[in-house]
Formats: sequence, C-alpha cells, structure tokens
Amino acid sequence: GGYQGLEITVCRNAEAIAAYLRAHPPGLIHLHYVGLERFTQAFLEALEKVPEVTAPILENNNMPVPALIHPRIAHYVHVSQYSRALQPLPAEPHSVIYPGVSAEEWRPRQAAAAQETFTAGMVYRLATEKLNRESIEPFIELARLLPQARMLIVGEGLLLPHLVARTKAAGVRAQFHFLGRIPYRDLPACYDRMDLFLA
Repeated sequence: GGYQGLEITVCRNAEAIAAYLRAHPPGLIHLHYVGLERFTQAFLEALEKVPEVTAPILENNNMPVPALIHPRIAHYVHVSQYSRALQPLPAEPHSVIYPGVSAEEWRPRQAAAAQETFTAGMVYRLATEKLNRESIEPFIELARLLPQARMLIVGEGLLLPHLVARTKAAGVRAQFHFLGRIPYRDLPACYDRMDLFLA
C-alpha cells in the first residue's frame, strides 16, 4: 500500500537487502516478526553479507509465536503479556508495549436512535495471519438465526473471495455487506453501526 510522505524501498532478496543496507547504513533496524517467513530468512541472509552494518535490531513480535532468537537482536518487544509468556528467554531483553489508540476517539457512543436492523460485524485484514477460512461461520450461523439481521464485514485481503463464496453457498449473501477497506478515521463511525462486534 501507499504511505503519504514516506518513501518505501522494496528489496526482494538477500542480495538486494544487503546492497541497500550497505548504501544506507541504519542507526536502528526494526524487524517486524510474524514467524520465520521467506522475507525474514532473506533478511538474515543479508545480515551475514554485511558484517559492517552493526545497528542494533529491535524485534517487534506481535503474533503469539516464539520470537526469532538471533545474536544480533538487541531487544524483543511483544504486543501482549500472552505473547511475552510464550518466550523461552529471560526477562531482560523483552518488553511489552500494547497497541496504542486514542481512548477518546474510540470511546463507544450511544446511537441517537436505536437501529432498525440488528447489525453484527468484524473489522480485520482478511488474511491468514489474522483470520482463518472458518472466521465467517459464526456470522453465517447468526444470519440463519436472525434472518432480518445485517452483517458488516470490513476489510480486504486474500480471504475475501472465500468469505463471499461461503455466504452465497449458505444462502445468506443478501444479509452480508462486505465494505472493503475503510480509512482509519472512518472506523469509529463504522463500529457505531454495530450492535455486536465479533472477534
């Protein structure tokens, strides 16, 4: 995706990563870790090629998986105590930093009037690192139990075609509104439309 005012360089293999690190020696490296993916392996290979790059590495571990243990990693930051508790290392190189949001912006608001239609929803990146293919099933069951209810599915990703196909196969597609990606600033109003949020 595009980020306004931020230049992004994409390096697709270890050689390209190493070349970039040589040309632009960083003061700090942030490693967003979600498991030993192909891009993580390429990064580790690149590190071996540039021993002159000595910047400390901060591993951001926001998935409930064991951290990548590597001698170059100076500190591990976890998104929750649950994730932190999975780690085998001593406490010193680990911290927990919870995701930050504006409490005022996200304070639940009472609707001016009760909604005519009961609405349930979810807001996710529709990808396998966030959800699985069965994530739509509770909504399908709810739609069957409440034929007048509306389901709001917010997000985009590789799972979207499967989720839509499942609602069609279950005969409840008309109750589902797939809203795609919604700008962050518009999400509070989207949540306000939901009587029930399922995670």
